[in-house]
Amino acid sequence: MKRLLFLISMIITCASYSNADEIVVPDIVIPKGSTATLDIQLNNNQQIRTEVQFLITLPEGITLVHKSSKLGERFNGMAVAPGDVSEGNNQWTVMISAAGATNDPIPEKSGTLVTVDLLADDSIEEGTELNGCLEVTDMNLASGGSIVGDIQSLVNFKITIGQPDDGRLKFYETSTTLPPYTAGEKANVTMHRTIKANQWSTICLPFNLTKDQIDEVFGSNAKFATWSKWEVVYEDDNETPKAISIDFTELSDRTLSRQGIVAGKPYLIKTQKDIESFELDGVVLGSTTPTEQSMFDSEPYYNGVLYGTFVKKTVPDNGLFISNNQFWYSTGKTSIKAFRCWFELEAVLNHSEAESRISMNFLDDNSSNINEINSRDSETGYPVYDIMGRKVYSQLKKGLYIENRKKKIVK
Repeated sequence: MKRLLFLISMIITCASYSNADEIVVPDIVIPKGSTATLDIQLNNNQQIRTEVQFLITLPEGITLVHKSSKLGERFNGMAVAPGDVSEGNNQWTVMISAAGATNDPIPEKSGTLVTVDLLADDSIEEGTELNGCLEVTDMNLASGGSIVGDIQSLVNFKITIGQPDDGRLKFYETSTTLPPYTAGEKANVTMHRTIKANQWSTICLPFNLTKDQIDEVFGSNAKFATWSKWEVVYEDDNETPKAISIDFTELSDRTLSRQGIVAGKPYLIKTQKDIESFELDGVVLGSTTPTEQSMFDSEPYYNGVLYGTFVKKTVPDNGLFISNNQFWYSTGKTSIKAFRCWFELEAVLNHSEAESRISMNFLDDNSSNINEINSRDSETGYPVYDIMGRKVYSQLKKGLYIENRKKKIVK
């Protein structure tokens, strides 16, 4: 059976980041007369002690909900506890206290430290923009010594008053927290998840969708695919990896009618229309934790995992994600928005040659070819790449190319 190459082999790009430790507080939208969660994040290169403390100053009409503070997932399994205390004058101290070993460093290098809920008075007009401020009042290195003077002392964040709570469960792709819900219950939901038309992207939803709901939201011509196989492609010596091939099975209408979209399961999606948000009534909610899909390569030798996320998240170092129809790899500080997926493939971690050449192959769920796109190899039998390292499929135009690791000029 002939496999189909859908995306060209490509050079994977990463972004560079500042080495400075920094506190990040994303802007927040609070429904009029209701609450929303404020997220306090830390990006750090140094090892910082688990005990930290902040002073939050809020504008008139916005209050911090007492005892609403919750630890971020960076502290999972650690003997630490959050807390919040009113200081008067619309100021609150939010702290993380350690039980015993206060010199233990905060795990990981980025992500949420603590969240608190803010309440907006119902007298504030919808659309009003206000400003809050967070001050770092206590932060120390695990080895000793305060860094309050080294890290930025004040962090400003914007508060926007949104529409009054309409009882819908709201999911935001820019949020680092999930709204509270119970698996198995039905709910009316508003999902803010942008999708660009006519390109494959990943999706992972916290609720089930029937075929009718899929058609209503994404269109009856939307395509979905699941991960079915991956393999390492070797050089002639059968020992040196030179590329990675990832196979997906496109789901037929019959499969979607029978199974729908399963909550927490990672998929690829391609629509023929741009999507910014959608609303659905009566969806069945799934678990608050996405399902991990683990799979060995075809040898089998290397393990691979496809992860979904319901919150904006930092992709681990060398994790692969899809954006703008291309694979990208994370530097360990690269964030992806919520309701998306990323890969961890052992071969990428071990072989730089393989990590720069990754292709995606699509089959229908009857294991036959779909929408055949043939690669254009040169007359010599070697594939041709442009100067950006992308494999060329069409007739070569004037310019500089790479063929068999040599420059090729087309005049």
